[in-house]
Amino acid sequence: MTVQGNALILLFMNDGSFIRKGGAMARVKSQTKGQEIIQAAMELFAEKGFFYTNVKEIAERANVGVGTVYIYFDNKDNILIELFIAFLDRVIRDIQTILDTQLHPLEKFKRILRTVAEILSENMDMARVFLVELRQTTEALSYLAPKLEKEYNFLIKKLLQEAKDQGYVRQDINVHIVSIASLGLIEALLFDWVTNKYSKEKLFSMFDQAIEYFVFGFEGREHE
Repeated sequence: MTVQGNALILLFMNDGSFIRKGGAMARVKSQTKGQEIIQAAMELFAEKGFFYTNVKEIAERANVGVGTVYIYFDNKDNILIELFIAFLDRVIRDIQTILDTQLHPLEKFKRILRTVAEILSENMDMARVFLVELRQTTEALSYLAPKLEKEYNFLIKKLLQEAKDQGYVRQDINVHIVSIASLGLIEALLFDWVTNKYSKEKLFSMFDQAIEYFVFGFEGREHE
């Protein structure tokens, strides 16, 4: 991927490390030190916000020198890109794994929603970064959140259309609307969690109920 305004290209390798290409130079970076810097940045982005965090603070939190940060990343924008790429890759991989099973289409749909929420909620700082900071970053990074939404919606709409074609869901549903709404459900519940800071047990108790309401509705049967 090419970062706007920068010749930087990040290529992930099978072992989780990456090659950074800038001009004719290519270097393989140490995964451990880079991950420590990313972790420190994620904590600060969540605490202070992306705009109010600088590289010096990231270096101090990671217990490295400022120069070390710049060995791994050209600027803090690239750190956020690292976070996003790792998250997106995992989300899409896990969604595809569920899609490849022989489960009922609606069960696949429910599991996908829960899986995305589980990945995001593994770390409250990460959840806050993705829910808030990705939507408030620079113009050069403004494509990050929409990219996640586009990838997610493509896979969900494909699943829902197949379920519709096979008669598992109503024929009058708009798969695009359902896909967008399902991602909104995930984001809304996670935002409530990071805002009110209750337990993950409570979060997923609420989430499982919300999925049931979303998939099966909440209209009283006695009025049918």
